[in-house]
Amino acid sequence: MESLFWVGLILIFIGILLLFLSLILSTEKKKVEGGFIFFIGPIPIGFATSKVVFFILLIFSLTILIIFLILLKIF
Repeated sequence: MESLFWVGLILIFIGILLLFLSLILSTEKKKVEGGFIFFIGPIPIGFATSKVVFFILLIFSLTILIIFLILLKIF
């Protein structure tokens, strides 16, 4: 389980690095859309600013849920 902690921590740092990199490299003014997902147990709950972002988050959350269930069976 300790290795999963480090994998999660590394993924968080990669995400933060990508956010800062995109801020530095973008010079144009752009429309920003966003959303978030959180899990209560195995149930994903999410909010988004548009339908497109919501469906992307839905696919992302289902992928995370499937990976979680696979890892739960392995460990």
